[in-house]
Order: sequence, then structure tokens, then C-alpha cells
Amino acid sequence: MKTNQKSVLIVDRSHEWGPELRSRLAVIGIQVHVVHSEAAALIFANTKKIDVAIVEFAMDQGTQDFCAELRHRHIPCIYTAAGDDTAVAHPIPMQNGSAREAALI
Repeated sequence: MKTNQKSVLIVDRSHEWGPELRSRLAVIGIQVHVVHSEAAALIFANTKKIDVAIVEFAMDQGTQDFCAELRHRHIPCIYTAAGDDTAVAHPIPMQNGSAREAALI
């Protein structure tokens, strides 16, 4: 992977939308990795640099814990709904009190 190349981690628990989104992002030069659980995503995040994660929105404890860990690491987490073509940016609180938003192009 190039040092300036952006890396996106997709957590596609439904196995429905990850490959298509990977293809769309790869066309514009983004390194994309697709996993199917938060546990696998956390293992990946412990071994590789990621710039942003795209996660299916869910209220379960596993998703909440995973996204909390990403926030702790200052990695933006974008929530999306399975089968939906839209993604919602989740603001990440910064140390100076401002918020940074990740945006899906």
C-alpha cells in the first residue's frame, strides 16, 4: 500500500453491500478491506492502518464497543444501513471540543 493512499475498513455484517462499495472506492484509488464482523474488524485495525471505517448501523453492544474503540483511536466511523445507498457521517469529538465529520463520496 502506498504511504499516502487512504485505507477504508468496511464492516458488512449482512454480506450485501461491502463488495460493491469496495469496487466503487477502489476505482478512485482507495485501499478497501471488507470484513463481516466487528471482531474481525478490530483484529484488522490492530494490525493495519485504517483512515475510516464504514459500519452497518446497529444498536447491539458489539457495534457500540467497536465504534467506541475507533473513537478512542481517533478513527472516524461512518454508519450505514444495509441495503441503503446512503451513509451517515458520525461526528468524532476532538480534543479541542470541535467535531470532525467523515464523508462518504
